Amino acid sequence: LVWMRGYTYYLPAEYRVDSVFGGWRAEKLLEHSVQEIQDKLSAERFDYMLINHRFFLVEGNADLFEGRTHQLQLRFNELLNHNVLTPVEQQGSVVLYRINL
Repeated sequence: LVWMRGYTYYLPAEYRVDSVFGGWRAEKLLEHSVQEIQDKLSAERFDYMLINHRFFLVEGNADLFEGRTHQLQLRFNELLNHNVLTPVEQQGSVVLYRINL
């Protein structure tokens, strides 16, 4: 769960929430190569990622240095283009992605 604002969910499985610090963990993950991201997600046994795109990588909000948000957006798009992430369902700005490893 990335940028989900600490909302409460019933999920009948283990999950990790990245909301206290926004998308910090997901942003940090996107600093790696596509292969390294796949390896990390596989090692952690992730199957899905739920992202609120209203807040994820918008308007320079991940700029710890100039241009970082843009770099992370490009890497996220690489994950989509390589079918590492596949959109499954969308409700407004919230998208559920299947992780294909």
